[in-house]
Amino acid sequence: MKFWWKSLLAGVLAVSTLATPVFAAETVKINGYQHYEVGYGAITAEYQISLSNVVKEEGTDTGYAVGTYYCQGSTEVVALDQLDAFGVSKAAKVPDGDYYLETEFLVPDGYTTEEWETLYYEEDRPVPKGTKYTLGPGVYYAYGNYGPLDGGINVLVMVEAGEGQVQSQPTTNQIQAIYNSATVSLNGQPMEFEAYNINGNNYFKLRDVAIALANTPQCFDVAWDQEKQVINLVSGQTYSRAQTDTIAKGDGQNKTATAYESGILLNGNPAALEAYTINNNNFFKLRDLCDLFGVEVQWDAAKNQITLIAK
Repeated sequence: MKFWWKSLLAGVLAVSTLATPVFAAETVKINGYQHYEVGYGAITAEYQISLSNVVKEEGTDTGYAVGTYYCQGSTEVVALDQLDAFGVSKAAKVPDGDYYLETEFLVPDGYTTEEWETLYYEEDRPVPKGTKYTLGPGVYYAYGNYGPLDGGINVLVMVEAGEGQVQSQPTTNQIQAIYNSATVSLNGQPMEFEAYNINGNNYFKLRDVAIALANTPQCFDVAWDQEKQVINLVSGQTYSRAQTDTIAKGDGQNKTATAYESGILLNGNPAALEAYTINNNNFFKLRDLCDLFGVEVQWDAAKNQITLIAK
């Protein structure tokens, strides 16, 4: 997997930085290997990536290229050398925090998602010099490196709207949801769910869990309280749409999850449950639901298997 390195620096941009104003928009070249000379190892160029339309930059005094670049108008991020890893992802600010998290990996200009994943994820090829991303208004991470060689680039790119562009509103409650391919069984019967890993926890579609438990003593119904604008979970009642709704496995792709911010009730009383919305469906932490309704959950890491017992 090519993107192992950038996760090590995610969140580094919360550190104090040294501001360097740029008085006119210009293209800035970035070197993430300042402590090496060209020709050392895989380093064949003085700079690894460039950013266009930069109007201000904030860098750090470490040996790595980390910091924030402010750009005005359409911005190009270009690989200036053949790199082991090079990419751009959308970013969202953590609520009540001073750092950003990646929410969605982007595809370079001229590639389809399938082509990019095949060439640079599955076949693990180096990214060729000249590979380019064109960015509109928004917040992004840009990164590039030569692999295991100590150093690299991981910068935050803040793109503001240029003339004739519309500035997107900052997103503060989104996070990446990693598709979960674990097998699941309920009372010994294999089942397929659409599930995601968010911050190291398994999240399952709320209504899918309600369907799965419909014929067990741990059944619960899901209702929407229009007046209070909250989800109401009712324990001991069979899910009212169990005969019409079906459980789908999902498409196997990662998604962008948005924190669910409306209230949640359990039998009419407020319940403190963390949930996310993905493609207009609400996903709840599996272990929270199991604890709430008395379902035993077991995890076998060696088999990548989740076992649910509801009797």
